[in-house]
This record gives sequence, structure tokens and C-alpha cells, in this order.
Amino acid sequence: MNYIMDQKFQDYFGKNLRQVFLYLVDDCNLRCVQCLYKLDICFQVEKKEIAFEDAVKLISDFKEMGATKLTLMGGEPTLYKHLLDLIKKSKELGYEYVRIDTNRTI
Repeated sequence: MNYIMDQKFQDYFGKNLRQVFLYLVDDCNLRCVQCLYKLDICFQVEKKEIAFEDAVKLISDFKEMGATKLTLMGGEPTLYKHLLDLIKKSKELGYEYVRIDTNRTI
């Protein structure tokens, strides 16, 4: 494991984690009023995107916990500059399913 996981999280999932949703980037090319991921209420206060190295460590840890499905999301995940590398890495790690939640305008 690359990160120390909360013990309650580990106890609950053990090796039975199946699906992971990874929030990659706060930026988006749209400003939809109904969207949950608004730039003014972004989740990553200091950074606008997750570092590629951290993303790889996280998906590696989650894979070790049993994850087989990965959903990449964000504001707009296609704006994440390491998206293709992360997809490639997730397939190398053995993820069976990689999905991107996108607005499909880019």
C-alpha cells in the first residue's frame, strides 16, 4: 500500500472493493447551473488537479483492495493532462473496466 488508509475503510472493504470513482480535475469547459462540480465549490482547495503520481498510487492501492472497475471523473476529466497515461496505467494494473464521466463537448 502506498497510502495509510482509514482503518474503518479497510475493515469495511477488506479485499472486496469493486468500483472506484476518482476525481481528477476541478476544471471544466462548461458552467452548467445544475452541475454538482462547480469551480467555486471545488473539492481540491489548493490544487486544481490530482498529481499523476498520486493518482497512480491511489488506483494501485484500490486495485490491491480488490477494485476491478474505475470511473474517472472531475469537473471535466478530458481536461486532465495525464488522462491517457492514467488509463494506460489502470489497464496495466489489471482494471477490467475504465469509464470516463464526461460532458462530451471536447
